[in-house]
Amino acid sequence: MEIVFRAVYHTSNLLGVKAAAVQNRSVIHHIVELGAEWTMSGHLLSLEEYMEVTVPSFGLGPIALKPLYLIGPELTEEVVRSLEYHEMFRHVATCTRHLNDLQTYDREEEQGKTNSVLLLARCHGGTIEAAKAEVRSTIMASRRELLRMVVRDGGAVPRPVRQEFWNICKIAHLLYKDKDGFSSTRETIHAANVVVHEPLSWGEEGRSTPRLQPHQYML
Repeated sequence: MEIVFRAVYHTSNLLGVKAAAVQNRSVIHHIVELGAEWTMSGHLLSLEEYMEVTVPSFGLGPIALKPLYLIGPELTEEVVRSLEYHEMFRHVATCTRHLNDLQTYDREEEQGKTNSVLLLARCHGGTIEAAKAEVRSTIMASRRELLRMVVRDGGAVPRPVRQEFWNICKIAHLLYKDKDGFSSTRETIHAANVVVHEPLSWGEEGRSTPRLQPHQYML
């Protein structure tokens, strides 16, 4: 736990310094709030309370939102506190939380824990497949609404930042397309190496062909 704390602490401070140079203001207070919201959460039993608690406790805020300050467009206090910004993060976090739950419910049940699949199974007479179908439907609904917010004209959040919310959502689908990507690091490292290190392969018509196609990690 101390190692995790120090990693988050030092990374947050480093990103805070870099973000201040891009944003022309200190954003460390917002970064601290993201971490505090994560670490002070607990677990409750109803599905609504479960999602309310586990979305921030999942840690997506401290991991994914801080780099948004480094993209380039100015993110004022009004923007990061806006309903649009909050809703986009909520949809990303909802997708990520449910994608994780679809891949980990067996392990968590063995450990005496719960997640959205196990909670919904109670509403379906203990039927896991029906619960998984409902979770997938929720993921699809959140993803559609997120995409609508990304591509629409106007809005408080700059378009490049909105696009990054969508990119984060796509990464979540990649991590959890077959299994828990955070636990199965071999596949995750391979995907990262493909993107960062391996050259694009060129097709017959001179167009680049990415090794990872969108349909491989989208529902």
